[in-house]
Amino acid sequence: MPGEERSYARPLGRTALFFVVSGGYYQFYWFYRNWKDFKEYLNLDFNLAFRTIGLFVPFLNLYLVWKQFSEINGLLEEAGLDPCSIRTLHPVWAGFFFAGNRGLFYAKTWVDALCAIAALILSCVPLLVVQKRLNGYWREVQGDLPPRGVSKGELAAVAVSCLLTWGELLAVG
Repeated sequence: MPGEERSYARPLGRTALFFVVSGGYYQFYWFYRNWKDFKEYLNLDFNLAFRTIGLFVPFLNLYLVWKQFSEINGLLEEAGLDPCSIRTLHPVWAGFFFAGNRGLFYAKTWVDALCAIAALILSCVPLLVVQKRLNGYWREVQGDLPPRGVSKGELAAVAVSCLLTWGELLAVG
């Protein structure tokens, strides 16, 4: 219903599905959406566009992902919840993310491209761990509000990611 308050929590199954069908690139939207939710809910002052565009800049993206994981841990700790192990999750994310992107850039066969896409999808596993903890935070502070549906922006992000990722697979095949 329009105007009905919805939770910022994200269903893990839907999130995992979007990570897989987008070849892992849904994670850009995932980070953007979390920052947007934090900005709105916590009334924070930062440049959402800068942070999101920064995810496409090598090394800056490492810092921004670490920053978001740290911000999430701060929220979890304030709510009395167990924080995420970002010293483990961040390097796992970075390793698979960079291997996948590098693999796609240098892919010469469809097998190379498939392996790179698999690495990108695996880079999302740490994000699902974080999302599960973040969902616990949203339940703690928002109660049992119903989850939001899939937005047009989210569908557009998945569609564009699918076209780019799976188009790359076809291009090298």
